[in-house]
Amino acid sequence: MRFTGRLLPFLSRLNFRRIEECSTIIKWLDPGPGERILDIGSGDGSYDWRIARSGATVVGVDTHEKRMATARRCYSGDRTQFLLADAETIRLPDASFDKAVSLCVIEHLDRD
Repeated sequence: MRFTGRLLPFLSRLNFRRIEECSTIIKWLDPGPGERILDIGSGDGSYDWRIARSGATVVGVDTHEKRMATARRCYSGDRTQFLLADAETIRLPDASFDKAVSLCVIEHLDRD
């Protein structure tokens, strides 16, 4: 089977356990219209796109240039923004987000 469109990057690396885990986390996040959500380690942006479908605005941060290029190409929109930056050193204004999420990232941080 050949996949195309927005879900291509996501489905091409299909991992059912991770899909289940991340879906549960997004459910717990309970994103709502008008909320600003920070995603630390957003990768290719597929989860940010899913979160933004709730009406929330999502800012994804990641250090991986290729994944950020995929995120911008496949998932950029009115409610998604992707920043190529290090989550441990990025400076963001205080109180600029209502919620934050980080999926499968902590083991990659120097100061976890």
